[in-house]
Amino acid sequence: MASPRSGTNRRADSARPASNRSARDSHPRTNGGAKAARPLAQPKAAKSSKGGERRLTRRAAILAVVVAILVLSLAYPAKEYLSQLNQIQQNRKNQVTQQQRIRDLQERKDRWNDDDYIREQARRRLQYVQPGELTYVVEDGDPGSTGPDGRPTDPKSRSERAWYDQLWSGLQHAK
Repeated sequence: MASPRSGTNRRADSARPASNRSARDSHPRTNGGAKAARPLAQPKAAKSSKGGERRLTRRAAILAVVVAILVLSLAYPAKEYLSQLNQIQQNRKNQVTQQQRIRDLQERKDRWNDDDYIREQARRRLQYVQPGELTYVVEDGDPGSTGPDGRPTDPKSRSERAWYDQLWSGLQHAK
């Protein structure tokens, strides 16, 4: 029994014609422990095509499930994070608006501390005058512009009234 490394040359064995080979040389179990020469690509390809594809498919399925779980577990926190960012931005805008309103109100409050502003407002709103000043009240020259109660009337409604109502209101206004 010769080992494959101890001196048998495989090229020499394969160079011998098939008729010179014995049945013992062609059978793998009787070859003295040496494996028979067989094409290596076909059995491995067949093995990899059956078991390897299943293993690859299983791995791909497991990877897809893991990725899906990660995406689903991160979707809600990401949504909350984005909504909170939006809310923070909206609150900052509201804060700027409120600060501007506070400044405006503070300016209005500070104006009321000025005596000249108070006098101006008293004149304009309450028709107050300083002692020694003369005031003139100008009324509308149109006698029909106010009703008997002193309220202004609509010019359209005045023209729709009868002539004697217009005459009577003019006489009452003249008194």
